[in-house]
Amino acid sequence: MENKKQLEILVVEDKPINQRSISQLKEEGHNVDIAETFAEAVEYLGNESKEGKKYDVVLTDMMLPLGEGIVNLSRQGERERYQENALGYAVALHSARKGVPMVAVVTDMNHHAGPISATFDLFYTEEGGRPIMTVNDSRLMMFDERDLTRLYVLKDGNMTEDRPDYDAPEEEKEKYVKDEEGHYQTTKNWKAALTKLITGDETSPY
Repeated sequence: MENKKQLEILVVEDKPINQRSISQLKEEGHNVDIAETFAEAVEYLGNESKEGKKYDVVLTDMMLPLGEGIVNLSRQGERERYQENALGYAVALHSARKGVPMVAVVTDMNHHAGPISATFDLFYTEEGGRPIMTVNDSRLMMFDERDLTRLYVLKDGNMTEDRPDYDAPEEEKEKYVKDEEGHYQTTKNWKAALTKLITGDETSPY
């Protein structure tokens, strides 16, 4: 990682398929912690009574389970702790409040998927890019499936940005992993999100 700073990064993501590509951040030499719930993210970042770890970057999914212990719920609400809710906004704002210099919400939803994903259109410029916002001196960006190159999962365990060529010979297409419905399996590109957050350009080596 010549000429690059080693960063302390917290990734908040509950889906195993999207955790796979976190390895690319580690390969770049960064130190990465992974939280799977909102409660775990707050544990890492710290709350009113506890000082958390100092991070340079927080990258969070939008739809997350609440997890254990962070708030009191009614008995009826306890079963909802591990249902996904739109908690990425709260993670981002809490990260900014805790003084994390760079924060991004990274969802793989598109803006037609529902009310929450549709709100991402508020953070999209007429020129077709994402504005860099400042919240409590933190650099904050919002990404959905339009903004970042997806990674395709290969059967050898690697990942690639190269989209399968549907006209390619079958042996070439066989290198890619497909899901139960026959779709090529993809994962989030956390490395691209970090690069765009730092430079505004996904292709920059920063």
